[in-house]
Amino acid sequence: VLNTQEPNWRLRFPLSLEDAAAQALLSGLVKEAAQQLMFASSVIFSVERMLRKTADGKYELASALACPQTLAADTLAELFGLNELPRYFSIDVQVDERKPFCEVRQILGADTATVSLAGGKCVWHGVDACSEHLLYLRGQSGDLRENPLPIPGGAELSQDEPWIFVLRDGKLRWVAAGSASVPEEEAVVALPSGWAIEPANADSKADFVGHCHLGDQQIALYSVRGEMTLRRGEQHYRIRTKQAMNASDTYVWEGRRIAYPSSPQPVFIGVPKLFRYPPEGQ
Repeated sequence: VLNTQEPNWRLRFPLSLEDAAAQALLSGLVKEAAQQLMFASSVIFSVERMLRKTADGKYELASALACPQTLAADTLAELFGLNELPRYFSIDVQVDERKPFCEVRQILGADTATVSLAGGKCVWHGVDACSEHLLYLRGQSGDLRENPLPIPGGAELSQDEPWIFVLRDGKLRWVAAGSASVPEEEAVVALPSGWAIEPANADSKADFVGHCHLGDQQIALYSVRGEMTLRRGEQHYRIRTKQAMNASDTYVWEGRRIAYPSSPQPVFIGVPKLFRYPPEGQ
């Protein structure tokens, strides 16, 4: 593609492409550019869950949802499965209860059809942060879509399963429930009552660091390094740190939902479809 679009690009490159170091540099630049492009077109809405330390030294689970300031109208319409969007409409979010999330309007005069999204960042704590996060598109006369839209990363978390967090960008971010392999040297495991944690070898360490307060529960937190086995009866999971790996995909069930909330699992009318969202969001 580069040879077609810019035939003289080799003459402008400051190093000889016959050199192995130059080839490695060029390969790295191409990969970095591709990553930047994918980041720019990432998932529009996604839920981030994290562990936060409170003022009294305890930990709590929190979830956050934010929206971009502007977006291509076609992208938003495709996300919600619509052929076209009204000039003004709203997006609601439902966790513990349904509430307004952002106000949307089409921007007139832009080269491409664009919408402006005006809304703040929504944050939930404790048990609410475990709940399923759903989006609704609402017009002046009611919902524009029959069913709510599940959000990547916003599936309901089981309070009976171990949760895995890692420190990224200064935050203890949720990365998995159950088994996990992470590139970080250390992870934090939230271990509900009834589960035991077992180091796999002498080099693996698990240190108790406190409790996550979730409603009436106090979930034990362990800082782990190396390989761990988590057991409860015949059920077991494995945690491994310092594993070379790419960021994992997110899977979301989407389909026609029943007209009222269901817990702990969503209930669909007919067979739902399973959608996979890679880290770049495509």
